[in-house]
Amino acid sequence: MNPSEQCQRARALVGQGRTDEALQLYDRVLEAFPDHAPGYADRGTTHAMLGAHERALSDLERAMAMGLRDGWLLTTYASVLLALRRFDESLRCFDLAIELEPGHPFAYNNRATLHIERGDHAAAIADLERCLDFGPDEATRQMLERRLQGVRASLAKT
Repeated sequence: MNPSEQCQRARALVGQGRTDEALQLYDRVLEAFPDHAPGYADRGTTHAMLGAHERALSDLERAMAMGLRDGWLLTTYASVLLALRRFDESLRCFDLAIELEPGHPFAYNNRATLHIERGDHAAAIADLERCLDFGPDEATRQMLERRLQGVRASLAKT
């Protein structure tokens, strides 16, 4: 069994909406290869997508403890911390994710959500505008513009 190939298969299952099967596959992979950091990162991401935040944190922290550090992992971790309303930790992780991979629009978008939650509308606007700089597809561009309009309206009220 090749753990990387099995994790790729599990990611495909997640993409098909078959998350229970994917999680079972991740469990088998990690039982056979307990030092496979990408498997923990992938399983943690799947838990995060399902709203199982504590499980997600556990897996993501384990992947990071094994030395895995990239913008995507840190953005996912920061997003889970945000969902748990651990704002200061979340901001530090978003900042580090952006420092590691400044071309990662998902990090800016999610950090904008954090800024909105904290009432820092100017910072949220800057992050959302940065997302637009990446030239997103039309549907994403429209969503970002709607978010920007809402944040600007909130800022005008203050």
